[in-house]
Amino acid sequence: MHCCRSTRSIAKVATRCAKKMANAPATPPDDIACLIAVYNRLKTFRLVPPSSILDSLACLFFFADEGCKANLVIGVKENPYMTHAWLEINGAVANEIDAIVLNYTPILQTNNEGHLREASDRPCADRCLA
Repeated sequence: MHCCRSTRSIAKVATRCAKKMANAPATPPDDIACLIAVYNRLKTFRLVPPSSILDSLACLFFFADEGCKANLVIGVKENPYMTHAWLEINGAVANEIDAIVLNYTPILQTNNEGHLREASDRPCADRCLA
C-alpha cells in the first residue's frame, strides 16, 4: 500500500508543478545551463540517498520556483525491470545523460495531463513503481 501512496503522491506533486509552469515562458538555453549547474551544486548537500525520482522531483521544484518550464518523465525498462526519472526542458534531457534515458520507455510525463490522470485512476497494483 505504501507504494501506491507514493505513486499517487508523485502524480499529485507533478500535477501541481505542471499547473504552476503551464504559463511560464520558454527559458533561454544559457539560463537552463546555469540553472542545471546551480542545481547540481546544491544537490551535493542532499540528506537522503540518491534516487532518480526524488532527485528529479527536487529538480522540478527548483526549476518551477525559478520560472523554468520542465517536464518530469518517469520511464521503465525490462530485463531487469527498473524505473528511472529525469527532466526534459524544451525536449532535451536536463538532469541525466541521454544514453541512459534512451534505455527507458516513458510511462508518466508532467506535460501530458492524460498521463497524470491515468496514474491516479489506475488500480493500485498497476500504479506501483519499483
